[in-house]
Amino acid sequence: MAGEKRRTQRFTAGQTAGKIKGKAMNSGYFWAVRTMKNILSLILIVMFLPAMALAQEEYGQLKIISKYGEYRILLDGENVGTTPLVLKNIQSGPHLLRVVDKKTYLTIAEKTMLKGNIYVKGGKLNTIIIEEEIKKHPVEKKEEESEKKTEEQPKTEMLKNEAFFSIESSNYAYKEPGVMEDTGRMYGITYSNVHYSSQYMLKIKYEGRYFWGLVNYAGRTSGGTPVAINDISDWGYELRLMWGNDYLLSEAFYLTPYMGGGYRYLNDNSQLKDPRGYQRESKYFYIPMGIEVSRSFNNRFFTAMLEFDYFFGGAQFSRLSDVSHQYSDVTSDQGSGYGLRCSIGYSQKLGNINYEGKLFLRLWSINESDTDANGYYEPANNTTETGFAIGVHF
Repeated sequence: MAGEKRRTQRFTAGQTAGKIKGKAMNSGYFWAVRTMKNILSLILIVMFLPAMALAQEEYGQLKIISKYGEYRILLDGENVGTTPLVLKNIQSGPHLLRVVDKKTYLTIAEKTMLKGNIYVKGGKLNTIIIEEEIKKHPVEKKEEESEKKTEEQPKTEMLKNEAFFSIESSNYAYKEPGVMEDTGRMYGITYSNVHYSSQYMLKIKYEGRYFWGLVNYAGRTSGGTPVAINDISDWGYELRLMWGNDYLLSEAFYLTPYMGGGYRYLNDNSQLKDPRGYQRESKYFYIPMGIEVSRSFNNRFFTAMLEFDYFFGGAQFSRLSDVSHQYSDVTSDQGSGYGLRCSIGYSQKLGNINYEGKLFLRLWSINESDTDANGYYEPANNTTETGFAIGVHF
């Protein structure tokens, strides 16, 4: 019938989809939009407040004095002179400070405050007092020259790389209100790599996650007959690229705002368990924007994260031809929605490895899709994952 609007169903009975009277609006649509805007505004404000504060006090002074005579100072790998000295117009933020012998360039002290850095506060005179005396050691002339040559080479950038691997388990629920739901348990593995550049004050993170599990379906056919089936295989993956920076708020407290891009894929194949079912594939494209805070204490770290995911495009592929060749596959374009995720974690450093455990929550709220030329559309839907993960940083 011309103008008829059809909803894609998980199971068929005589016909693929039933007739829908009027447009089924998601009751929470307008609330979701308002919530999305409010959360986005709050995150953007919190993200840029530290940057605005730093912009007002971008440079500071660094005074370095020694109780034991003249030492040579290397700041971020560059020879800046001998003590005592005052350095002006130093970029606020973390810097690597090395104190070496004036002649031999033997390292006698290296500041290891937090990430191996000292922190220069903008608009202030920052004073470093060297209280460690050089311990003289017999060194061959060739070794002295080699050490000196190495230290004199200009160092333009300090890079720090960190990898992370974790496994996770979560309770999973996908719901199309008033239509159907999938519930079950999911398992996943995550690998990420972080590159930190002190020169550009930038942290870049690459992340990949693969997940799988079995879900139980509860819904009805297009004819209205209730359907329940267990142990449907679901699997998927997620790829993310994010960038941000660490802001030191106190001696052991960091704030890290970040944003980036993400892609999520999910495959659900109910036909493996019931001939009336078919394969469904969903693809999400989104922009993650979040804040992470961390507190260190004696090789222990406490972290918390809050993230808003701006969903700007996606598609749902319903392979109705799996049921019968008389049906055509349907592609439903999804243009709006949002996601939220948060976590709290604890990590303990043993040797060179950090062991971490965390609890997490992930939410997706996707609005009703566009209607295609044949009248098919994908209903509004919600996804919830709550679980825990354990992993290692190395």
